[in-house]
Amino acid sequence: MDRGTILDTAKDYILKSRNEAHGNPEDNFGNIATFWTAYLRMRNPHLLLTPLADFDIGAMMVLFKIARVVPSPKNPENWIDMCGYSGCGGQCATEPHVKS
Repeated sequence: MDRGTILDTAKDYILKSRNEAHGNPEDNFGNIATFWTAYLRMRNPHLLLTPLADFDIGAMMVLFKIARVVPSPKNPENWIDMCGYSGCGGQCATEPHVKS
């Protein structure tokens, strides 16, 4: 799969199908951040943890997909999803958002 197709597919996913299925990434990533922060605090109550932000979820999901590349680098879904998570995380970090 060439890089243009990877990027176009990621764009299609995050602007259409994934957005329709999961809602906008700012709200969805914000919800995930809330749950992951709560989980981490419950696992270690003594941990002084700054709450995760929506953009942290984008970065952490890229890392998740990188971990999946290790055993299966030829799976295009991993590369497509990394682009999508980067785009969503970047928007969360650079554009103010009011939760809908």
